[in-house]
Amino acid sequence: LNARLFRGTVTNSNKLTLGNGGTTAPQTVIGRSGLATAAGSYDVAPTFNAGTGGYSVSYQQEGASRTTGLEIPATRIIQNLTVNNTNGVVLSGGALTVNGSATINTGTSLNLNGLTLTMAGSTFTNNGTLTGTASGSQLTFLGAAAQSYTGTGAVTSPLETLTFDTPSGVTINSAVSPNITALTVNLYRGTVTNSNK
Repeated sequence: LNARLFRGTVTNSNKLTLGNGGTTAPQTVIGRSGLATAAGSYDVAPTFNAGTGGYSVSYQQEGASRTTGLEIPATRIIQNLTVNNTNGVVLSGGALTVNGSATINTGTSLNLNGLTLTMAGSTFTNNGTLTGTASGSQLTFLGAAAQSYTGTGAVTSPLETLTFDTPSGVTINSAVSPNITALTVNLYRGTVTNSNK
């Protein structure tokens, strides 16, 4: 099941099951292109039953900033994260782990809000703005395989901590502007390629 929450609240959304196990890859899409009002939401958490494809969340355009909510499973683990809301997305409710890819699109922003975003998947793409204004904001690369940081976007305030713990290494794309700023960098495992960024 792919749930598209364009407008309004889904009442008794605990009656929904996202995914059917097996190889299913359900997702929740919040907002849509051109939407000038608030997008939709769940009133309570649905049942998450993703298969091997994992469960993904996509934040599309709406008329205001979106704070993450019940679309994020209690496990705080998703497959893919997409930010495509020019009014921004604010992480809330706890740390979040992304097992696939995370994408901040052009003209959009993701505010870590004092929380940790852990990249366990292959690619972090920042074509917009990653914000870590609140104390405790952390970005962690923790991959079983090689990972990459790419995109033309910016980190607008210093992250409190940037951690690299990927034995096969993390490559920062050579086209990335040298604007990734952190107060503390932890080099636990692996080589950071293009660390002059």
